[in-house]
Amino acid sequence: MADETRTIEIRVTEEEVDFLQMGLGLFITMLATDIEGWKNKNEMSMEKLFFVMDKKMGAMNLWRKVLISAGADPDDIAEHIANADNDAKG
Repeated sequence: MADETRTIEIRVTEEEVDFLQMGLGLFITMLATDIEGWKNKNEMSMEKLFFVMDKKMGAMNLWRKVLISAGADPDDIAEHIANADNDAKG
């Protein structure tokens, strides 16, 4: 199952969408903290850094899909991500 992609469809309530968003938000924050720790203290190898960065991008993409599926405006999401990136850069 190396490059094979599976697609699943599920129905969730508004409350479950909120849980998904909170969980993904916490996971993304945790990964960002790991990446920041690497930048500040060299706490992990380059291989682990790229692994963590890849997982963060995957989680952010899933978060975007959940929001769009729940009815959020894709342009608003893109603007939010751009603003978050600018805030992170200082």
